[in-house]
Amino acid sequence: MLIEFMEGGGLVCGFVKDTAGARGRLVVLMEGGKTITLAPARIITQTKLSGRSEGASLEELVEKTSEKRRKLALEVDLESLWESLEGEEPKLGYELLASLYFGREAEADAVSALIRAIHADGLWFEFSPESARRRDAEEVEKVRTIRIREAAKKAVKEKGAAWIAAALEESEAETKDIGASEIGAGSAEENEFGAKGPGEPGESDPAQRVSGRSSAFEGPLRAGGKSGAPKPAEAEAVISGLKGLLMSGDDFKEAGQAKEILRLSGLSPDAYGAFRALRAVGEISQDEHVELARLGRPLDFSPAVLKEAELLVSGFDLGIESRLDLSGLFTVTVDAPGAREFDDAMSLETLPDGKKIVWLHIADPAALVLKGAPVDAAAAARAATVYLPETRYPMLPEVLTESVMSLVKGETRPAFSLKVELSPSGEPEAFSFYPSLVSVDLQLSFSEAEERLSSEGEKSALAPLLSVARVLSSRRSALGGQSLKLPRGNVRLDSQGLPEAFLVDVESSAGLMVEEMMILANHLAARTLKDAGWPCPYRYQEKSLPRQWAPPPEASARVRLAADLAARRLVGRGGVTLEPSPHHGGGLGAYTSFTSPMRRYLDLAVARQLRALSSGGPPAYDHESMMSLAMDFEADYKAIRRLQNNRQRYWLLRLLAGKIGERFVGLVFERRGRKGKVCLTEYMLELELPSLPSEAEPGTDVLLRLLFAEPQILDRKETLIFEFLQIL
Repeated sequence: MLIEFMEGGGLVCGFVKDTAGARGRLVVLMEGGKTITLAPARIITQTKLSGRSEGASLEELVEKTSEKRRKLALEVDLESLWESLEGEEPKLGYELLASLYFGREAEADAVSALIRAIHADGLWFEFSPESARRRDAEEVEKVRTIRIREAAKKAVKEKGAAWIAAALEESEAETKDIGASEIGAGSAEENEFGAKGPGEPGESDPAQRVSGRSSAFEGPLRAGGKSGAPKPAEAEAVISGLKGLLMSGDDFKEAGQAKEILRLSGLSPDAYGAFRALRAVGEISQDEHVELARLGRPLDFSPAVLKEAELLVSGFDLGIESRLDLSGLFTVTVDAPGAREFDDAMSLETLPDGKKIVWLHIADPAALVLKGAPVDAAAAARAATVYLPETRYPMLPEVLTESVMSLVKGETRPAFSLKVELSPSGEPEAFSFYPSLVSVDLQLSFSEAEERLSSEGEKSALAPLLSVARVLSSRRSALGGQSLKLPRGNVRLDSQGLPEAFLVDVESSAGLMVEEMMILANHLAARTLKDAGWPCPYRYQEKSLPRQWAPPPEASARVRLAADLAARRLVGRGGVTLEPSPHHGGGLGAYTSFTSPMRRYLDLAVARQLRALSSGGPPAYDHESMMSLAMDFEADYKAIRRLQNNRQRYWLLRLLAGKIGERFVGLVFERRGRKGKVCLTEYMLELELPSLPSEAEPGTDVLLRLLFAEPQILDRKETLIFEFLQIL
């Protein structure tokens, strides 16, 4: 008996040779000579043959019958059959349909041909093994629309994949793939107090400007250029899908199609594959900052915000009547090279009895930017200024922070000043906050301030401030304060957009001077709000764990550096709370941060609270709103800091990728069996070596050769491989 059944998505022929098993399964010879067992329920058509053929003639019968029916099915015009059945019962048997269509008593071949045509077509009739149902006109149109949509998707997938594959082949020699394995971290970050110091992220070149790009997918490419592969009409849909997968992963609604395009083009069906594809077709750069785009922070200010900022500048009033005039004090600022926002300054008075009065002046954006206004809302959404090796994204519009808010040399500017009377031991005996007017006399970079202190000594105008800072530092140390003065590695891009690394010495005299003054201001701000019982986001730090090893006093600077590196992982955890808590790293009973109100939104909130208290008004924030603000800010700021550090790390490895084969000096600072942790102090880059000789103890310098370096992109981990050469 000749039968037909569904197999592999279509109707196939077979010949029943026998039955097998207790359940009556059939032994069937299929097309192609393969023999299978089949359940009788799967049979759709069956035809008794008058004669039996054996061997090869049986296989030939199956093949010829199947070929005949396939050809006949191609001739069936289902649309005309559909039209002729208008008004008839929708569900009809295949023998009846075959008779109506072929105009004669239905033969097995005709019935089979009709079944095959209806199953393959699926538009005019709905197929089932027993019968077909005529679709109405509305159903037909729906099916047609779906098919058009699916055909378009298929074209997008196939043509998009071909386009990407061609672009990949074209750019393969020019763009190096970036891959795989995770190692330690070199970073550019603020000190543990959140106070400004020479190691804080910031611009070191005035030519580094905000790019003005509203997303990570705009602007010129740094590498690769536009692809020369012919761009299909479906390119826009392909690019949109790949960007969606890159940004949102499996949460993107069209992720499935984007993944299929990547599979067809030979790439991994994930965000990294999307990155490679977009890079190949010239939509993004090899150095595109996808992590920044994923952060979801607004990068550009809206026209409404910029308009309000310009109105604030044009309507700016110094408010002389309500401010203490301190413009006669000798005032100095010390900032990173190329700084454009000057948010803190220092003055020092020596009274006739020898008592020191320190004046610390902080920019006063809280007086200009009203809580809840568009500019304020934009700043809150950004949380903080984002500093990157290639650019920065400010928290507040530059028209404000680089003009009327900034404590610029030679200009009388509003500030919020702290007056502190210090005892000879550095104890604050009295202190008060005032809205003020200041005029900066000396505006220096850290290196310029260090040069003055070094060359002029006690004659320097900065010397009295440095002397006070040293007293403050000694006092904090006596109170249990601990601070690891490790150099900080930073990366910036030169005028050609190439990375260059530099170290920041946080132990410099100029750095100590500024850091101690800002720590003092933040500590006294916390004390002021604590004594008033007003809500304040206090910064705390738990006690650090005891050091596992400490070098003797006569040890070399390298050995002491190794000990400090090993102690980093022992530093107590820190955070923010609305309950006054000790900051053990600072040796302080209460600590907050308000000295960067143009760059950190929580600092701006604390500044508002201090201004409200000094003016005798109600708190700017109640306990609930301050707690909500502090928690949101802390989460946002951690994400920003992580992003900044990751970007520093990315560019550092991009720099090292051009130094394969070169030799580097590493400082061993920790051992665990044969493994050792080493710091390339040229970059303050930490890494782990799988094997070091036992003689390479902590504090030992070793010579290494760089074998491989590739930065991390998305989920593809970095690769950083060094070879140990010898102990130095």
